[in-house]
Amino acid sequence: RQHACVGQSEAHRPLDSGEAGGAAQMDRLGRIARHVASSGVEPETARPRAVAAEQEHVIVTLIAAGNSGHVCAALFEENTKGRVKTQLLTSKPHMFKSMKLRVKFPSGESQEGRLHKVSDDPAELIPQSDIVIWTGPVTTTKEVFENIRPHINIRKTVVGTIFAQGLVHLLAQRTFGSGVRFFALRNIPWLCRMVKAGEESVIVGAKSVIEVMTINLDLPWVKKELEPLFVVQKTGKWEPTIETLPDFCPIVFNPANQIIHPARYWALFRRWRGEP
Repeated sequence: RQHACVGQSEAHRPLDSGEAGGAAQMDRLGRIARHVASSGVEPETARPRAVAAEQEHVIVTLIAAGNSGHVCAALFEENTKGRVKTQLLTSKPHMFKSMKLRVKFPSGESQEGRLHKVSDDPAELIPQSDIVIWTGPVTTTKEVFENIRPHINIRKTVVGTIFAQGLVHLLAQRTFGSGVRFFALRNIPWLCRMVKAGEESVIVGAKSVIEVMTINLDLPWVKKELEPLFVVQKTGKWEPTIETLPDFCPIVFNPANQIIHPARYWALFRRWRGEP
């Protein structure tokens, strides 16, 4: 009873100036909070969740649309359950009007992927990209890197090559800066070829393991973001898996083109006698 009387007397006691000022301040804060709630503005604590939801999709931009570019465009969307949105930077955007590409596997099964945007202008595709993958020949890597450099934000975008050779890592750092996040695949993930430009490709044979070397990227990133893009899981196997190299030497001294191309040209032209 004594405590109840104390509480009752305190409730009816006139407020001094300090308490009155505090009450007024609390009243103002309450009005502000009600105004924020009624205006539909999210409180600060809710914003990180909204941002996280927006970042669930990964935008991957392919540069060039040769054999491997066609296969990538067909695989990425379904391989990642729609998490990846694929864009294509190509000098021939008119060839991809359907925005859908199909790849056939050696087993006879096929997989179809969707391109979300196609353009010949890097300014339209590169700034919003999370990953950019150069799929063309090593002889034009320098030109392509310099072409996209004005549009790259290295804090946002990872740059990579689907096949690398020579001092490509030095080229990447000289072009984009030492802070660039870069990966270079030592092997093309599959034996493949384009069947019909802008529509269909075929994987002649898959590989069980391929290798990559990275700058400012670690193995967990490779396993989460890179490996799922290239696997041919419709064949019933999760392959190729990707292993990291200890350094760039296997890429710098990779003689694949020097071995394969002369032999291939000899096979094609060995009986040619100079006539059409």
